[in-house]
Amino acid sequence: MEHSDDRRRPGHAVGILEKVITEQAREDGENEVCLLIVEGLIAPNLQIGADLTSCGALQANSRIVSCGVQTIGDGFVVAEEEAAILRESDPNAGSSRYTTTSTPPC
Repeated sequence: MEHSDDRRRPGHAVGILEKVITEQAREDGENEVCLLIVEGLIAPNLQIGADLTSCGALQANSRIVSCGVQTIGDGFVVAEEEAAILRESDPNAGSSRYTTTSTPPC
């Protein structure tokens, strides 16, 4: 819960955000401007609402999620000669299916 002292700290003041909704030129040379006026805490991104820049990591799911599979290194590398054999053994293989290199990785 926000305390009254929090509103005195930089970045925690209540402000008025005025957004231009429409702007139309009038015959007298002036512009008619329609504003949307909202009052509240103004975040660093100049929006009213939650300050998403101050959010930390979500702890609720910390023990039930993972980063998933992450590729490390060059992946699955096949020498050009072996790729040719694999292509011959599988007539439906597309050219992008096999990654080749001119020299074996070892």
